[in-house]
Amino acid sequence: MPATAQRIKTRKQLPVAVPAASEPIAFRPEAGAYRRPAALRFGRILFGAFAFAVGAIYLWWIGSILFFDSGYAFLLLQFLYALVTVFVGARLLWAGFRRD
Repeated sequence: MPATAQRIKTRKQLPVAVPAASEPIAFRPEAGAYRRPAALRFGRILFGAFAFAVGAIYLWWIGSILFFDSGYAFLLLQFLYALVTVFVGARLLWAGFRRD
């Protein structure tokens, strides 16, 4: 029998640590323990404010054109784009100020 096989055969077996039934097997942080980085929150607030402001100005401008001159009906698509931009900006602002 080779020396390595003999060593494996005769070595003392160490006890294997088995967790008790009451303790969790994997560490799982509590629900409120995780926080997003502050830079991510700040970026959301900054970009959300920018998107909201740009979208609101754009929405006001296109809305005034559509309201006062119906000949610019092709701007309806841009109007909808500005509307989406405003809602995305508001959503990012809300997500940035939310504490989770």
